[in-house]
Amino acid sequence: MPAGPVRHTVKKGDTVDAIARLYGSTTKDIIQANGLGADARLAVGQELIVPVAGPMGGQTLDPTATPSGGALVYTVQPGDTISDIAVRLHSQIDWILKANNLSPTDYIHIGQPLTVPLSVATSTAVATVAVTPQTPTATPKPELRAPVLLSPPDAAIVSGQDAAVLSWASVGILGSDEWYVVTLRAGERNVAPVMWWTKGTLWRLPADYRGNSQAGVDFTWQVQVRKGSSEQPGEPISPASVERRFTWQ
Repeated sequence: MPAGPVRHTVKKGDTVDAIARLYGSTTKDIIQANGLGADARLAVGQELIVPVAGPMGGQTLDPTATPSGGALVYTVQPGDTISDIAVRLHSQIDWILKANNLSPTDYIHIGQPLTVPLSVATSTAVATVAVTPQTPTATPKPELRAPVLLSPPDAAIVSGQDAAVLSWASVGILGSDEWYVVTLRAGERNVAPVMWWTKGTLWRLPADYRGNSQAGVDFTWQVQVRKGSSEQPGEPISPASVERRFTWQ
């Protein structure tokens, strides 16, 4: 067959037969052109010379046709070849080569922008459009898990003690500007909470929090890890713990 050289880099899953079909070549011609053994074994990354019919080959479209559907700009990805791009975007190899001043033996590299002329069947727009891989927008996540409260148990009644101890499990080693922040509310929800910043995993409430009534004082509390300081609070870096309540009599 009248042959023009096209270079193909072997990818995982490639066979000589499949490559021959892709470029309109024959298994025999590829084996002969590359001195392959009778088993025609290939290695990933191996470069093959593919004899093809016509000046470019590899496409079933009319090689004398001209692009009629505009063009787009495609960014070369790992494993791409010009023939792959032409097939995927319904272009032709010779259109791409001509539009980018390339020869059949030129290499393309990852990140290289290629102008890809299109047939009218593949695009109704004639403007050049940049095509790049879409990277999903990551949703920011807290850096640390929510602290787990240990004591007192939820709805506990603390009595006969000079101090009430609030404790929680460590979430790991904190940085120099990272703190456990305890939010303590006494009585009604509309009362301003007390914020306690600490590097430890407990807070011993002094006796003056206890109150003087026989019924005691109802408290709710939770813990969160934050950056900054009590004077200049920063952003949270963990979710808040569950909220617990207790009564101190």
